[in-house]
Amino acid sequence: MSNDFELSRRKALAALGSIGVASAGAGLGTSAYFSDQETFQNNRLVAGELDLKMDWEEHYSDWSADEDDSPEDGSLDIRMEEPDEADLENYTAYPPGVAEFDGVEGDPYVTGDPLLWIHNDDVEQFMANTSLEAFPDFDDDGLAEFPGIDDFDVPEGTSSDPCEYLADVGENDDGLSPDGFRTDNDDTRDSETGEPLPLINLNDVKPGDFGEVTFSAHICDNDGYLWLNGGLESASENGVTEPEGDDPDEQEGVVELLDTVQTALILPLLIVSVVVTLLALGGTDAVHATVVDAAPELLTLGAPSGLEFGAYVVVAIVGAEMLNQAWWQRVYAASDEGTLRRSFLVAAVAVVPMVFLAGVFGPVAVGLGLVEAPGDASVSFFLVVTEVLPDTAVIAVAVLAVLLVVSSADTLFNAIASVVTVDLPRIVDLSDAGLTAAARAVTVVVAAAATVVGAQGYSVLTLFLLADLLAAATFVPLLYGLYSQRAWSGGVATASATGLVVGLAFFPPARAVLPLSALPAASYFVSFVGAAVVSTGLAAVTARLGNRRYDLDRLDRDVRRLDDDGALADGHGGDRR
Repeated sequence: MSNDFELSRRKALAALGSIGVASAGAGLGTSAYFSDQETFQNNRLVAGELDLKMDWEEHYSDWSADEDDSPEDGSLDIRMEEPDEADLENYTAYPPGVAEFDGVEGDPYVTGDPLLWIHNDDVEQFMANTSLEAFPDFDDDGLAEFPGIDDFDVPEGTSSDPCEYLADVGENDDGLSPDGFRTDNDDTRDSETGEPLPLINLNDVKPGDFGEVTFSAHICDNDGYLWLNGGLESASENGVTEPEGDDPDEQEGVVELLDTVQTALILPLLIVSVVVTLLALGGTDAVHATVVDAAPELLTLGAPSGLEFGAYVVVAIVGAEMLNQAWWQRVYAASDEGTLRRSFLVAAVAVVPMVFLAGVFGPVAVGLGLVEAPGDASVSFFLVVTEVLPDTAVIAVAVLAVLLVVSSADTLFNAIASVVTVDLPRIVDLSDAGLTAAARAVTVVVAAAATVVGAQGYSVLTLFLLADLLAAATFVPLLYGLYSQRAWSGGVATASATGLVVGLAFFPPARAVLPLSALPAASYFVSFVGAAVVSTGLAAVTARLGNRRYDLDRLDRDVRRLDDDGALADGHGGDRR
């Protein structure tokens, strides 16, 4: 008798299936034998509730004279120089954690050097001297006290259960009221209105100041997990102080940290997205072969359609960027001409490869058969990414898209606020609060209009080109007015309007809504080049026919920086002459 037997994958699966059916049958039989059936009515099964409670204690050192006071011998043992190595273990470095921080390489101002060394026996008193507020704080000394744990007089009727007396989190923010168990002092209550102040409310922060806030979270009723997330509500330069203004890299009106974070995220994400996508497509050779098979004319350098496209895109982008608020902000804020040139050079070195890499995906999308409608060309990069990358990678690219949009929206909203606050006072007399409200209202209206337009499903490329057409028709007359003494507002406006009309007449999407069939065929090339050429020519002609002259030197006399003494003395931008 042979001990060998054959077991195929199909037989194994069938056997496992039989075992599963038999086990299920046995389980059902056993369950029926050992169980009885009961019913219940008018009952509910509900999820458990979680009640999140908080306590905290906040400290801040501004180097005031009373911070080293000691109730025993007059002063604390606080040193500004590092103790000897033999005595170092008896001292604690402040701010907390700074000793483990290595600083920022190349930045002499951000180091891991402690500011103070406090003797271990005096740390508790130093923390008491620098306390701002706490919760729960029953005696208003700025330090937290807990019933049943700390030795102090508990207010009558106060429970020792933390879930009863700690601060609520959520819609009920009673914990922030000094009328409750929060410290009641000048740091927690507005001296004029008596209203509660925010938990972290710092004014007049100077170099060398430091502090900390310790939060403790308590989940009551049921077990649970706690995640802490945060988001950027607003970014404000908040003025430029004298030390900050002395920094050669300081740019007034530019929130440097926000720009740095955006750049640090956008550039790596774009590069990684491009490289990963090309690898997923099989490499550059495979991509090239795909495009050659589907549309070889897209890779021909001398193709008329490609040259035509390149020409009108140059006009469109140059026109749009010349009206871009971001560039003019940086021109105004640059410390000198050398810094400005250097900044634009670095920007060009970074932007040109980005534009090239993004543009490569147009032919790739065509080669893969993903461009089914003209509107698809505007999102070629995302079409390719969605086609070849897994969902997790697509999410990362979506983050890139959001960053790009947010960066542009941030610049747009700053531009709106600047235009409103500068030009509106020429029409109506408004206070600073009124100007702020007006700027916010216009921003909301523009954002709402953009949302409505975006919801219509229009081609992104068409919307961009329409905006670029307006820029192409106006940027040359605008710049001409900055340099020509003969240019005048009526002539420049007429030239820009005429150029825009010519551009719209040949703008392909406009033919669907405008009765212009008698004109030659629509063309983006004719539209953009025509708008720029016509507006340029008319600006020059109207300047010559107008026979007017403007004293450009007057700008140097009348226009002042807002932070110049002359501007402040005059009250409306220029000195009195």
